[in-house]
Amino acid sequence: SRKSLFQLQAEKIQRLRTLAAGDDGKTPAHLPWYIMTSDATHDETVEYLLTGPEAEIHRASLPQSDVKCFPQGMMPCITADGKKLMLASKGSLAKSPNGNGGLYDALARNGILADMKRRNILYVHAYCVDNALSKLADPYFVGFCIDAKADAANKVLPKRSPEERVGVMCYKDGHPAVCEYSEISDKHRNMREHDGSLTYGAANICVHFFTFDFLTSFVEQTGGMLPFHVAKKDISTVDDDGKKCKQKGIKLEMFIFDVFAHAVNMKCFMVPRFGEFSPVKNAPGIGKMDAPDIARADVSRYHMHLVEKQGLGLLPPPSKTDQVLENQFDPDKTLQEFMRAESKGAPRIVVVTGEETGDPPRSWCSDSVKAMPIIDAELKSRGKSYRKLILPVARQGYKNIPKHIYRTHPMLKIKGVPSLFLFTENGPVPQVTLGDDTCQDPAAVKKFFDFAYALSAPKIEISPMLSYDGENLEKAVAELKKSRDQLPSTLEIK
Repeated sequence: SRKSLFQLQAEKIQRLRTLAAGDDGKTPAHLPWYIMTSDATHDETVEYLLTGPEAEIHRASLPQSDVKCFPQGMMPCITADGKKLMLASKGSLAKSPNGNGGLYDALARNGILADMKRRNILYVHAYCVDNALSKLADPYFVGFCIDAKADAANKVLPKRSPEERVGVMCYKDGHPAVCEYSEISDKHRNMREHDGSLTYGAANICVHFFTFDFLTSFVEQTGGMLPFHVAKKDISTVDDDGKKCKQKGIKLEMFIFDVFAHAVNMKCFMVPRFGEFSPVKNAPGIGKMDAPDIARADVSRYHMHLVEKQGLGLLPPPSKTDQVLENQFDPDKTLQEFMRAESKGAPRIVVVTGEETGDPPRSWCSDSVKAMPIIDAELKSRGKSYRKLILPVARQGYKNIPKHIYRTHPMLKIKGVPSLFLFTENGPVPQVTLGDDTCQDPAAVKKFFDFAYALSAPKIEISPMLSYDGENLEKAVAELKKSRDQLPSTLEIK
């Protein structure tokens, strides 16, 4: 649908308002949406959601009085040696947002706590805007917290790997806490239990619950302030001649989860990653997991799961492997036809590998001998469909031949054998291509296929206005069943 994260989240709130309608079933409940901004984003956010020409669409027709934007505090930036304040220009200090932990001070300073009190709000759900799968005011999470009489709680999920850049739940000085990824030691990051799971594996995804009483009590006792953490980053400043430049410096940030140490009854709520967490932290097209194209694919996969639960599924094609010899490779047709072939959610994989000869067949390329079993085993372990095109390379005509077709073809440009490519209908995704060395690394191959299957997922989107989290899909699916037995590769259910 190409909707913004803000609009999708507004539609989820609108759907929840309908589900929580009054006794007449027609009057939507009031579910105020408080959005913390920074100096850099405040005016643009206000225009997008409240004052702009399409603001009502962007906020999904939520009442304007129920949407409030408020700025967080700012902190001056400090030189890398910690001795001086940095300048943004001659006569003005360089400043940066004081971190998501600036929430509590901002709630009090901007009158948000007073607004909550006026509305008789009892419970607050906090989340990070960049999570494309965030379940706003998740009834299961909020209900668990209320039943458990928690004053604060954290929704967590299993950490993907020791290297994943997320904080983890732990205890500090006997109090519940989150240890940020930048602060955990290598020893604790890699520590494992007897079953192989990570000891510190409950990943923080910035989805929290607080009672209103807890928030007001914390602000009254502390002024809403938390300890500052040091973040060393490139900062826009000016040099001694007043010219703009970037220099290493220190930003001081508070973390929202440090408030957990003040809770009397702190709880954690473990959920699976699927359907709960897909952050957008990177620019599109750079081959990383936390990017817009992967978030869209994660949303599609989850929505396909919701529709399949109602009995309408996607029939995956059988896996197919084609092999094209060098003398059969057509520079203008072979890869183009492979790109156009319907995949129905199966990733398109191209493998350039050393040709096998002899009896039994064996590749002349020792790197291919090592890599191909790793690639095949990873595909087999997933038990999912794929389309694979193998391009064998004969030793003669390739070795020391810089103008070999696979070295010069604009879609391949291999630097070694073997090479592993992910293709879409638009061509290769060069940022995730594996070369002759990384093809032999099981972790790199696994990461390649994680990305490949996520990116290749069918494009299925259920409007939050129709269903908050899969509820009330029966009628929509029944209508679809009248015209088809299987999902198409692209479908928007409104």
